[in-house]
Amino acid sequence: MPDAGDMCTQAILEINYRATVTFENGLPDTVSVSHDSGDGLNPVTTATP
Repeated sequence: MPDAGDMCTQAILEINYRATVTFENGLPDTVSVSHDSGDGLNPVTTATP
């Protein structure tokens, strides 16, 4: 049986996100999304309302 690392694959695809949040002190200045790929957090996008 091959090592699990030999059977890995990567695919580029779109991931839709949906979040419902509330803030006690108004809206934030920016919002960002990061992915944790095991090498630490990698920023994906940032938006300003």
